[in-house]
Parts: sequence; structure tokens; C-alpha cells
Amino acid sequence: MALCSVASACAMSSAAAAKISTVTVIGSGLMGAGVAQVAAQAGQKVHLVDVDAAAVQAAQQRIKQSLQRVAKKKFEGDAGKTSEFVDKTLALLHCSTDSAAAVAESDLVLEAIVENIKLKQELFAKLDKVLWEGDAGKISEFVDKTLALLHCSTDSAAAVAESDLVLEAIVENIKIKQELFAKLDKLAPPHTIFASNTSSLFLSQAWAYFFSADTSILFYPMLVLQIIRLPETSEETYQQVQAWGASIGKVTVQCKDTPGFIVNRLLIPYVGEAVRMLERGDASAKDIDTAMKLGAGYPMGPLELADYVGLDTSYFIRQGWAEAFPDNPLFAKIPLLEKLYKEGKYGIKSGEGFYKYSK
Repeated sequence: MALCSVASACAMSSAAAAKISTVTVIGSGLMGAGVAQVAAQAGQKVHLVDVDAAAVQAAQQRIKQSLQRVAKKKFEGDAGKTSEFVDKTLALLHCSTDSAAAVAESDLVLEAIVENIKLKQELFAKLDKVLWEGDAGKISEFVDKTLALLHCSTDSAAAVAESDLVLEAIVENIKIKQELFAKLDKLAPPHTIFASNTSSLFLSQAWAYFFSADTSILFYPMLVLQIIRLPETSEETYQQVQAWGASIGKVTVQCKDTPGFIVNRLLIPYVGEAVRMLERGDASAKDIDTAMKLGAGYPMGPLELADYVGLDTSYFIRQGWAEAFPDNPLFAKIPLLEKLYKEGKYGIKSGEGFYKYSK
């Protein structure tokens, strides 16, 4: 068995990519389900495993819905030639009250209605159903083909028995992760690469119980895969993992075994400073987010992002770093964050964080 970590995409040979054809993802949350989906889309057989059967079913449904949205973009029809500007512009403009008929032939739907989040959500929910009445054949084929490669269950033993790569995406608890790998290590084939989706723990801690000389870790944040390569990591394992990242269309970057690696090591302190600004009363949450979106070009403001990720997640990451590095002021306790966490205000998932959300 080899232990490894991936984080982005790079040049590779097709032979190297073919080495990993079956993947198991442990943990069916947003991140785990996302990894499972992109791997299945890349043509790899995937096992998505979770101890909670309901969570598995929910993840499977989310993946199906996500695939339908991907398919809509992937198989959009030809728009045809653009008419001459002056003579044909008005002929191309059709005004009506029938939104269903309009979006049925549209490649892009842009809403510009009243600034009411509930109304916007209801509008898109309605139009989304209309859009899928278009190229049903290609969409159905794409979704069905990908879902056929995705096997969801609660049986991790059966899943890892045939997997080339096993990726955990469970709770950020080092003991639980170690116990999981200790269990799966006995069940997986010798060639299997083990990877972790941790966003805050040390690689060396995650693999503490192992005595293999071939170790590394996987952190999977959105479009980039961060490869954390220890001195002991074999070149073969590193190349396999890097090739897998490229095969699912990701960009790979390397980083040392430091808390949070690149993304979270910069992101968590950044969000923390925004919370401290709000706590001191320097600016409102809306103004802080607006300033960073328009002033720094970020797609989301720091407090919006915190609500999206989950204030409980941010709280636990900061708590772990504060314990490991008590003298680092960037990891120091933030009373407002702790208060919201203890009140059960985790952000979008709970309906309230720095902002309130309608469920």
C-alpha cells in the first residue's frame, strides 16, 4: 500500500493516468461528493462511502443534479450566425410574458428581477425545469453514463478491496482518520494509494500509525489539487497521484507539510481578520464583503465565504491551530466566532451565521 496526497493538475502520460481506474471516496459531504463526481466524469469507477445511508442517498441526488447542470453547458446547441447589427437587431428581440418558452431555446439565462433572494430562488427553480426539456437525449446519456460509474454504499471494506486510490473526506478529527486508515489498510490491495482530504491537519500526524516509507496527503479545494509530498514519498506514488489529478482536469501545486497547506493557511487568517474587524465594529459584514469583492476582485467576501464553508469548520480549524501554535497571533481565539459556533449559527447550513438565510 502507498499513502499519498494530490492537489492539482499537470502534464502526464496516458499510461500513468491509466494506473488509477477505480477510486473510493470515504465521506459523502460536499467535498467528498465533489471528488467522486469529477472522478466519475473522467471515466473512472468510483465508490462513494459513508456510514450514514441517508447521507449517501443525499449525496447521490446532489451529484445527479450537478451533472445535469454540467451537461446543460457541455451540450448546448449551436446559436447560429449572428444577424447584421442594424437591420436585424430588432428582429432578434422578442418580448413576451412567457418565460418558459423563452428559456427553452436559451444558452444563457440572466435574471434582473427584484432584489429578493426568495423570489430569485423560486424563479431559477422554475426555469431550471424548463431548461431540461431541451436536449434530453444527450443529457440523459451523459448523466446515466457517469452515474453508472458511481457506486454508493456504507460498505467501505468492499469498496476499497478493488480500489487503486482511496480518499477520505470525513470529519477533521485526527484520531478518527487514523482509525479509518488502520482499518482500511488491512483490506486494500498492496498497490492501493491512500489519500486524505484534510484541510488543517499535519500530514505526518494523519499517517502517524503507518510505518510505510511511501507517504503523502491529498487536499482537494475546488479547482486545485495540492500535493503534500514528504521526503519519504516515493516518486512512483507521486507521479501516479499527479497523473490522477490531471486525468480529472485539475491543476496541481506542491506544498510542504504545513497547517492548511497553501489555500487554508492563507484563507483562514484572512477570514479571521475580517471577523475581528466586524467584532471591533470597524465595518458592517456587508461592507466588508463588498469592499473585498469590488476592491480585491474576490468572487465572495470573507464573511460570505465563512458562512458558505461553515463557521463550525472554521472554528475547529482555528482551535486546532491555536493549540498547536499558541504563540502565533493569527491563530488566536476570536470571541465572536466562538459565540456564533456555540449558538449553533454555522452559516448557510444552519440558516444563520454572519447573515441570515431562508431555507
